[in-house]
Amino acid sequence: MKIGLVSCLLSLLPLSVDKAFSCGICSVPNSNATRGMLPAVLFLLALLGLVFGLFISFFVKMSKKEAALNSENSCLQDCKTEESNAELNVERG
Repeated sequence: MKIGLVSCLLSLLPLSVDKAFSCGICSVPNSNATRGMLPAVLFLLALLGLVFGLFISFFVKMSKKEAALNSENSCLQDCKTEESNAELNVERG
């Protein structure tokens, strides 16, 4: 079944090649539509870069905050352990 479907699609592929190049905007380089497409595409790429950049910076900032918080928590945990050891030594001594 799959072989028949694939062979059917491959046999129809040469018939659709001319349709792929029938874009009215791309085929006329000096038209107003073509000249308007370039700034629009560049604007969308810049907007996409801005969104991705903000997304990445958010995760980098959150990672740094988490590392600082973990460092602070480990420092507090060490201090509490030392204080409890000192209290145990005073009670025993």
